[in-house]
Amino acid sequence: MKRKILSVILSCTVILTVLLPFSVLTLSLHANAVSYSADPNWYNANKSILEINDIPDFIAFMQKMNELGTTDDGTAVGAAGNLAAISWSGKMPFEGQTIILNTDIVLNPGITFSASGPSDTSAYKFTRTKNVGFGGIFDGQGHTISGLYISASKGAAGSLFGVGGAPKKQMNVVVRNLQIKNSLIQNSAMGVASIFSAAAFDSNVLIENVYSEANLLCTNTQVTASDSHLKVPFIGVNIGGFCATVGGHLTIDSSIYAGTIATKDTSTTVKKYIGGMVGNVAAREFGGSRHAANLTLENSAFYGKYQGRCIYMGKLAGGQVADTTVTADRCIFGGDMKPINSATPNYIGRFIGMCTSRYTIKISKSEYTPMYYSGTTTSVAANYNKISDPNSGTAIEMNILIDANIKGEKASLHEYINLHWVSNGTREGYPVPASYIALFGKESLKHSYVTELPLTARDLFEQLGTKIANDGIYTKDSYRRYSDAYDAIVAMIFAEDANLSEINVPELKANAEALLLTPADEKRIELKAALGEKIDNSNGYYTEESYSSYSNAYDEIVKSLDDATTVEALNKIDVPTLKSNAEALLMTPADEKRAELKATLGEKIDNSNGYYTEESYSKYSNAYDEIVKSLDDATTVEALNKIDVPTLKSNAEALLEKYVPKVETDAPETDAPETDAPPTSIGCGGCGSAAALSAFAFVAIIGAALVTKKKD
Repeated sequence: MKRKILSVILSCTVILTVLLPFSVLTLSLHANAVSYSADPNWYNANKSILEINDIPDFIAFMQKMNELGTTDDGTAVGAAGNLAAISWSGKMPFEGQTIILNTDIVLNPGITFSASGPSDTSAYKFTRTKNVGFGGIFDGQGHTISGLYISASKGAAGSLFGVGGAPKKQMNVVVRNLQIKNSLIQNSAMGVASIFSAAAFDSNVLIENVYSEANLLCTNTQVTASDSHLKVPFIGVNIGGFCATVGGHLTIDSSIYAGTIATKDTSTTVKKYIGGMVGNVAAREFGGSRHAANLTLENSAFYGKYQGRCIYMGKLAGGQVADTTVTADRCIFGGDMKPINSATPNYIGRFIGMCTSRYTIKISKSEYTPMYYSGTTTSVAANYNKISDPNSGTAIEMNILIDANIKGEKASLHEYINLHWVSNGTREGYPVPASYIALFGKESLKHSYVTELPLTARDLFEQLGTKIANDGIYTKDSYRRYSDAYDAIVAMIFAEDANLSEINVPELKANAEALLLTPADEKRIELKAALGEKIDNSNGYYTEESYSSYSNAYDEIVKSLDDATTVEALNKIDVPTLKSNAEALLMTPADEKRAELKATLGEKIDNSNGYYTEESYSKYSNAYDEIVKSLDDATTVEALNKIDVPTLKSNAEALLEKYVPKVETDAPETDAPETDAPPTSIGCGGCGSAAALSAFAFVAIIGAALVTKKKD
C-alpha cells in the first residue's frame, strides 16, 4: 500500500514538474504579456553624453527619470498644480547631459493605442507616481519611439519628459529630431502632453523637428466650483499637443502634432485649458517679480483633434494670461476641435480660447481651417478671434484676417519657403516643414487622421502672385508676351469650368516669367543661337579625348555669355571664332591617324633659297602634294594604315637634285691648227652639262656641213 501511495506521489510530482512551467508562463502572459528590463549600467551621472542603443537603455532612461522625480507640485510659487513652478532640490535630472537616440524604439509590438486605451490591457506601461523632469538635450537623430504607454497620477508626469527646466535656473532644454507614433499618455491629474508637461518659469525650452501623434488622455475628475469669467463649474486638465503649461520661454520649430486629445470622466462638467499645440500660457508672481511666459511657434502645424466638453480651447492654445506673448509665424492650424457642449458658455477660438488683459499675440503667414467651434455668446464675450480684446478692449497685435483665412505677407500658403505640400493621394493634403521632410521623409507622415485643405481658385491665384511691373528693365516685346501669358493664367484659374487640381500654377508661372527679357538677355539669346547646340557624341563619332576638349571649350563660351551682364560686354565675345576654334578640336579616329601620319611626313621642304634645281624641286613638290592628298582622301583608319608615309616621303625627297651653278674661266686663246675632226671636249666646265652638250651638238652640225661642201 505504501509503495502504491509513493508511486502515485511520484507520478503527480512528474506531472507537476512538466506542467508547472506552462501554468506559470500562462499566468505571466495573462498578467503582463510584454515585459522589458533596464540596463543597470546605462546611467552615469559623470558622463556628458549618454546613448540609447536598445530597449534596455531606453527603459533605464525612463526609470532614471522616475527615480529622480519629485513630489513638489509648485506650491512654493503658487497654488498646487502649478506645473511651470515645479522645482528640484539640487541638480535637475539630466542637467548638463545630452541623450542621443541611436535606434528606433518599438515597444508593445502588435498592440495599438488610441485615446481610449490600448488594444490589449496587458501592454507594458510606465507607471509614474512622482513628478518627473528633464534638464538636458535629447536628440532623436530622426528615430521613432512607438508603442509608448505612460500612466501617470501627478501633473508633471503626464508627458514623455515631464517638466522642461526649473524655475530661477534659466536652463536651456532641448528635444529635437524625434517621432512619436502609436502611443498613449494618460494622467489622472491635470497636465497631459506628448513632450513636456510644462516649460518651467525662467527656462528656455526648444522643441525642434518633432512629429507626434501620441494620443493624450486626461481622466482628472476634480471639479472647481466655477470659472471666474464664465461662472460655470469646470475640471482643470491643461492639455496640449506638445506642452501642457508654458511658464518660461518655449519655442516649437518645424514640428507637427497629429494625435488625438481626449478627456474622460463620468461627469458632464466641462474641461478647462485644452490647446492643439499647448494647453495654457501662464505667468506667476514669485521672488518679488512677475515671471511671464513667451511662446514662439515657427514652421509648425497642428493636425490633431479633440472631442469632449470644454471651455478655453483653441487650436494653438487653450488660454493665455496677462503679460505673456504668443508668436506664430508660418504655421498651420488644421485639425478638428469640436466640443460637444454647444449650449454651455465658453471661450473657444481658432487660435486661443481665453485671453485675459495685457497679452500680446502676433500671428503672421499662417492659416487655419474652418473646422473649429465658434463658441457661444454671453454677456461677457463670445470668443477670441476679434480685432480687439473682447474682455478689456485692448488692441491685439496681429494682422487682420482676410477672406481666405490667410494672415501676413506671403505669396501663397503652399509656397512658404519652409513648408512643403505633402499629398495624401489627391491634390488635397497638408503643408509640413521642409526641415522635417528632409529629416524624416514624406513616408513618415502617413497617419490615420489627415486634415484636408482643398485648393481653391484663391489659393491658386495667391500661388501665382501679382503681375511683375516693368520699370524699363525688360524689353517692350518680351514684357507684352509675359503680360499676355499672365492674363491667360488668371483667366484659366477663375474660369467657371476650371478643374483646379489640373492647373499647375508654379509651372505656368515659371513659363510666363521666362518670357521676360532684358536687352542683354536678347543679345545673349542671339549669340547663343549663333553658337548653336553642343555637338552630340552619343554615337562615339569623335574620340573621347577630343570631344572632352571640345565640350569644355563650348561650355566656356556659354559661361562667358551667361556671365556677361551688359550688351557691351556681350558684343566683345567673338562667338563665330570661338565656335570655330572649339569645333577644330574635334577629331575622329581617322583624324587622329591622319594627324599622326602627317606628323611623320613633316612639313614640305622649303626651296626659297634655290638650293635644289627648279625641275627636281617641282617633281618633289608634286610628289609631296600627292602624299598629302592621299592622306586627306582616306576616310578610315584602315585606308590610312595602307599609306606607307615613310617610304613615300623618302621617294619624294630622292627626286631633289642640288643645284650647281655654271663656272666661267679666262683662259688665253691658242693658235691650234684647224681640223675637220669634231672636238673631243669643250671647255665648258664639263661636257656633262646641258650647255656643253648643246655646244657640242652645234659644232658637230657645223663640221658636218663643211665636209659635205668640200665633197661637192
